[in-house]
Amino acid sequence: LMDIGGWTFYIVSIFFTYQYLESRDYKNLIWAGIAIGVGGLFKEYAFLACIPIAVSLIYEYWQSPFGLIKKAIVPAMLALLPTILVYAYVFEVFDYSYIDWLSFNKGYYIYNSRIVEYIKSLGSLYNFMAPIILFGIYIIIQSRKEMFVDKKIPVFIFGVLLSVLPIFFWPAITQRILFITVPAMLLMASFCLKKYEKYWWIFISVLILYTVSSFMMDSFILPNLNLPF
Repeated sequence: LMDIGGWTFYIVSIFFTYQYLESRDYKNLIWAGIAIGVGGLFKEYAFLACIPIAVSLIYEYWQSPFGLIKKAIVPAMLALLPTILVYAYVFEVFDYSYIDWLSFNKGYYIYNSRIVEYIKSLGSLYNFMAPIILFGIYIIIQSRKEMFVDKKIPVFIFGVLLSVLPIFFWPAITQRILFITVPAMLLMASFCLKKYEKYWWIFISVLILYTVSSFMMDSFILPNLNLPF
């Protein structure tokens, strides 16, 4: 349930970040910061949403560092202060910090091949959705000049893609941890869905297969699928 909270508020925050890019309404940045602040109390995933905010502000104020800092300071405080207070309390009372938790994970999760683990975890995470995502990426590469006339869209997508990269430095490799990549990959898939929306019935069928297989992954599919690696 803690993971779900982190994922949820990450998505809420990037939604408000996109709204800010579209409207330039500062209130959207405030809501994005609040979402991170609340989500960070559930799980660290929410803090990854700071990256799209930073990318958006750099895009807007790259010629005005003072303006960037002025716009960023309140959302940053809203995003970070709640967890800083909790961590300070935990350290004061229990003499335990996030560095201790990170050190434990580095020693606990040891893999013969991290590449193989990523293949297995990402494969089980995306399964039937993977072809739509890959084709969406292909469409973006092929038509990027026509599709990205509005610079706000690639800025937002770049920020979201960049926001998931830190998880690849985390010692553990599990489907649960890699789930935070799903919003970014759904953005990729949406280009395929939009281009071929007249074939919606095919996509609905794939999404149903994806949903069913995802729910059955831990209970049935993985226990009965013995990979040779």
